[in-house]
Amino acid sequence: MADEPENLTLKLLREMQERVSVLQTRYSTAIEAAITKAQSSREREIVEAEDGAEAYAYPHKEGAIAWGVNAAGSGVNILRGIRRPDGTDEGVS
Repeated sequence: MADEPENLTLKLLREMQERVSVLQTRYSTAIEAAITKAQSSREREIVEAEDGAEAYAYPHKEGAIAWGVNAAGSGVNILRGIRRPDGTDEGVS
């Protein structure tokens, strides 16, 4: 029997959440460095990860820092989020 559409949707959602978690862990050092630099400079900052991907961060509204990761050599955004002033990330996708 084929999976019900609801089950497929939940399965895909879980897979996407896992992928985001893996990417955030993989690039955590570069993300944190970019966020720290942007908090200090109040400018857009870019930090290259070990595999050539670029983590970037820039000031956002209400003291938050927007951040993301572009795939190596492509400029394609593969991960992004907002670091709130309390240190938690929101909107990670």
